[in-house]
Amino acid sequence: MGTTKRRLGRPSQAPGERTFIDRKPTLMTVTLDKSVEDFVATPRQLFIDGRWVDAASGRTFATPNPATGRPLAQVAEADAEDVERAVRAARRAFDGPWSRLTPSERGRLIWKIGDLILEHADELAQLESLDNGKPLAVARAADIPLSADMFHYMAGLATKIEGNTITPSVPYMPGATFHAYTLREPIGVIGQIIPWNFPLLMAAWKLAPALATGNTVILKPAEQTPLTALRLAELIAEAGIPDGVVNVLPGYGETAGAALAAHDGVDKVAFTCGQRHLLQPRPVLRGRIPAVRPAESLRAGRRRRGRHRPRHQARLRAGARHADGAAGLRRAAPARDRLPGLRAQRRGPYGLGAGIWTRDISKAHSLAGKLRAGTVWINCYNVFDAALPFGGYKQSGWGREMGHEVLEAYTEVKAVCTQL
Repeated sequence: MGTTKRRLGRPSQAPGERTFIDRKPTLMTVTLDKSVEDFVATPRQLFIDGRWVDAASGRTFATPNPATGRPLAQVAEADAEDVERAVRAARRAFDGPWSRLTPSERGRLIWKIGDLILEHADELAQLESLDNGKPLAVARAADIPLSADMFHYMAGLATKIEGNTITPSVPYMPGATFHAYTLREPIGVIGQIIPWNFPLLMAAWKLAPALATGNTVILKPAEQTPLTALRLAELIAEAGIPDGVVNVLPGYGETAGAALAAHDGVDKVAFTCGQRHLLQPRPVLRGRIPAVRPAESLRAGRRRRGRHRPRHQARLRAGARHADGAAGLRRAAPARDRLPGLRAQRRGPYGLGAGIWTRDISKAHSLAGKLRAGTVWINCYNVFDAALPFGGYKQSGWGREMGHEVLEAYTEVKAVCTQL
């Protein structure tokens, strides 16, 4: 097997956020697998109804190598006509073969996707590093196994989508008895728009729960990083997912993304982005990330600047807003300002995640309850798991990714009531 050396960049970031890319990235030389070299050398098409097709317009665009700024691959550019084709395919699949599968059958197909991701882990990691610019070691250690875990976890939940039984009490029908229950049903055709920061992982976060709940999908990857989503489409087809269940449309937000969000045949839009003004639910947005660190090195009776300060006082690091919306950290506030700092965080518009570092576990849980954030990490940071829900408070997002909570985002609840 032949090999080729490419230069890979280093920038990376947390899910749901944006950061500055280093204008002078550190470069390293990596020997690429021939399969990766062939993949980027071949013009990539759209994946619609289980087939690889050119864009209706015939247009393509170049996705750049962030380490060099030069074109990495040519990709078909989807627009409104391609969205129309994909929506029709997704609707046929939803009304046809996909809905006839049992939850167990659906789960086995989704599990196979996770297996194929692990089987092609090195290839996917190289492709992710090339297209996104993150270190190869990070992609291989985190992005790829976490993506596989997401499909494996959701495969298990496919058989655990359940309703409830209810005993109604109806005051205007004395003596009447009822049998009532709820059903959780798939929403239908889902449009999904993902960002460039974790391309494969974001695709897994979106696709796995949508498929587990029985929906069909049109996925639009970020135009900067479409390659692993397109490779994932090949693996999805190899796993045996029926034609039309998953469609992948690379393209620009102003054309393909706008057409997908506005299409009347799309029942719901789920997306991760950096914008605040949204028309349909399921975004996970950027957000400030406060960090709280009790000053535990200050012993009782020890003097600092001539004043006594009690042990285990806390410091709040408030998130600083960069020009592109990325979260940063200001210098820790003095201990005496801790409560005003917490009040400011609670009043602020964002609440994606927070971190607390302390040996005082009681204080940690007390502060965790006061922070208005979707995730609070205690003595750790950036810990993600398919079973752990992730999302923000306030303008940092609606709903949750991962965990069984995400099933609510992709199901409708139907109440059925029968008088006995």
